[in-house]
Amino acid sequence: MSEHQLETYLCEHPQQCLGPHHIIIGRQIRVAHGIIDVLAIWTSPTGSQCVQVIELKERELKAQDIAQVLRYRLDIYTTMLDYAVNQPPPSEIPEINRAFTGSLACIAGCEPVLIGDGCSPHVLAAADSAGVAVRKWRYGPHNTLTTEAMRPEPIPATPTYPGWMHDIARRYEKACAQSYKWSQM
Repeated sequence: MSEHQLETYLCEHPQQCLGPHHIIIGRQIRVAHGIIDVLAIWTSPTGSQCVQVIELKERELKAQDIAQVLRYRLDIYTTMLDYAVNQPPPSEIPEINRAFTGSLACIAGCEPVLIGDGCSPHVLAAADSAGVAVRKWRYGPHNTLTTEAMRPEPIPATPTYPGWMHDIARRYEKACAQSYKWSQM
């Protein structure tokens, strides 16, 4: 399935692909850093809302995809902030104008989401560290598509650190101790 077909399917079946309480507010949205595949709003069970900037890939996700979706999130977040502070004028992005008529007070944030055909543990860890949600395409019954959240492997309770990390920690402690001595003089 091509990226365009995946995007079309997701926009036609947002509840099935993303889960309950998702509304698609636009697709192929041109912003300063490129073109966002899908822009959605998710409403939590408590009523708070979050804008989701969704980037789709038909292939396995790569590190550069994280940077791409974070740039798009910055564009949308900046637009939302500008729109909230300077109402009016209207935003240059028509989807924002339609979605946010009135106050943005109910919008809790802007979440970047990557959906692809899996990814390496390194890419998954980088995405998790950057606050990017990662989902994997999965075929369901009757040729349907769904997505499932991907989570990095948990860090062991007592991790083992490589020798170089111990060296850095010792140097840091030494520098802090020296800095403290100088501040006492």
